Amino acid sequence: MAGTLFTLKLNPMEREYVFAIYYGRDFLKYVTAHTKWEAVEIIYSRLICEFPNLNRGDFKAKKL
Repeated sequence: MAGTLFTLKLNPMEREYVFAIYYGRDFLKYVTAHTKWEAVEIIYSRLICEFPNLNRGDFKAKKL
């Protein structure tokens, strides 16, 4: 899981940043997104099917 980078291109003119996503204190993945909320949503939506007990409020995004 660690070290994976997801990209999502919505509009090539908008600036994207790399975020490190954490669940509690545990590092999950790197992701590129426009905002920290979008970064959390990308990872949350991919993991919620596998782990239905995840709490969205426990996700944190840190801009690199």
